[in-house]
Amino acid sequence: MEEEFTLLRNAFTKALIEDEQIAFLTKQWYISVLARIRINAFRIELAGGGSYEDLLSSAFASVEAEAAVGNAVYILPSFYNHDCVFQLEHIL
Repeated sequence: MEEEFTLLRNAFTKALIEDEQIAFLTKQWYISVLARIRINAFRIELAGGGSYEDLLSSAFASVEAEAAVGNAVYILPSFYNHDCVFQLEHIL
């Protein structure tokens, strides 16, 4: 993470962006962004097969093996209210 943060900061510097414009770019900010991405990301898995049963079996095997090929944050689902505290209050 330290190396990634340094690369990001250096990219802004090499792009000749003023220090005042990137004052927000602290290690704490970077950690908080990574945490939000991690919490809101969906797994990307490769699924193959011709029939529904093959697809379902392949997806199940992928989840069991934790064989995700990546993660993604999608715009539309990010608008959903998924605050656990908010939802728990409404259930109780």
